[in-house]
Amino acid sequence: TCARCQASTNQYYQSGTIIRFVNLMIDEVQKWADARPDLNGKQVKVVIFTYHYSTDAPVEYDDKAGKYEPLDPSVVPDENIVMRIAPFYSNRYYSLADPRQTAKQYPDHVKQWGTIAKELMTWTYACQYDHYFLFYPTIQRIPNELREFQEAGVTYALIQLNTTEQNDFQSILNAYVYHKLLWDPTEDPYALRKEFITHYFGPAAQEVQTFLEFMEEYYESNQTKTNGMFFTSSDLFSSLYHP
Repeated sequence: TCARCQASTNQYYQSGTIIRFVNLMIDEVQKWADARPDLNGKQVKVVIFTYHYSTDAPVEYDDKAGKYEPLDPSVVPDENIVMRIAPFYSNRYYSLADPRQTAKQYPDHVKQWGTIAKELMTWTYACQYDHYFLFYPTIQRIPNELREFQEAGVTYALIQLNTTEQNDFQSILNAYVYHKLLWDPTEDPYALRKEFITHYFGPAAQEVQTFLEFMEEYYESNQTKTNGMFFTSSDLFSSLYHP
């Protein structure tokens, strides 16, 4: 909040200030590594997040050129800096580039960061962190999102599920489906899910399938009624949507 930091934020955005700092840091770390015979000339890479206050890429759109340009040469990450996109504020019912995405900063998000970053990673979310056991569909989004990432040159994708509860069937099921899709984003996620349900739930498979289809139809209906806002954390708990 000091005057110097505020001035830097105004000029480069907070993400640009972070990149300028890490550009200097990685140079010094590499010098240290180069001086260590036991590291055998190893190159050091640093991964930094585009997350919360560092979400916005330090770029602006050039109408004449028809593309995004960095605000300043100093905000272009060093070739050994990997930008990890974590769209914390996105509507997780839709992929980032979906025209129905209600968080307006995201449709060009990956493209903006791809303008300046040599390497991109992603960290996306596929469960409801306020209540792990609340039904939370993301299967309709993931294939599109993975294809968007693939086209943007993303080299590493992480989809975060519920890692602390051992008996959350949604996370177990999604881990199987997403694992398959990471190998091949063109596979049908619903066919993969049915395959898992058949083998995992056995005699109860049809009941599980019926439940999922019912809930998905209900959620899709609410998405349409509320113009996408239903899927936000606060609205998911509203009694208005759960008669």
